[in-house]
Amino acid sequence: HSSAITWAGLVRRAAFLPGAPMLGCAAAAPLLAQGGGTAYARRVDGRLERTGDGSPALMKLAERAARMADHPSLMLREVRHLRALRRLLDDDLPGAAAEYLTLLRSAPGDLFALSMLMDVSAVLGDASPAFAGGGCVASYWTDRPMNPGASVASSLVAATFASLRGGGRTVEAERLADEAIRRDKDGAGGVGGYALALCYESEGRSSEGQSLLCGYDGVRRYENC
Repeated sequence: HSSAITWAGLVRRAAFLPGAPMLGCAAAAPLLAQGGGTAYARRVDGRLERTGDGSPALMKLAERAARMADHPSLMLREVRHLRALRRLLDDDLPGAAAEYLTLLRSAPGDLFALSMLMDVSAVLGDASPAFAGGGCVASYWTDRPMNPGASVASSLVAATFASLRGGGRTVEAERLADEAIRRDKDGAGGVGGYALALCYESEGRSSEGQSLLCGYDGVRRYENC
């Protein structure tokens, strides 16, 4: 929740620009994907309104962005994002997950979509959409280890592979996360640590996983990313 609010704060002002629906999507979608959905986003808007800084409401930004989903100037990837946003605005998390999964099949380099799919899957309590999404993009990033964002991407893929209890790919997930952290400790340390924690938990090593998330090891991994 806190990271979603921080991200929304960063782009909320910039999103109040005509013809920039993806900025509105980027501001609002992470909040709408949290457990409270539109009710949660409206509560955030209420708190922001009380600050009196004149910034636009997130729900208005989201609604305006979603209405532009069929605009002819948009790329297919952007259309898919805005359709997923429309699903989130309707509190239709399964529909949003399906949109993000379709998007990743055609645009495997879209880390925002993968991250959103992971959030939606977590709220649904069903790891299978995120697991499928990780499978869609794994080979794309494996073939591009020097691309910007590749280490974070590998860590996200590792987290999806480790998330499916009893049917995951934890050995592969642990290898991907370890390699990502070695390549880019500051950039991928936090997400990679989260992926490793999921791996350890699935292997019955809960204390190691807890240390990676909230102990001294976790602080060191997260402080620079």
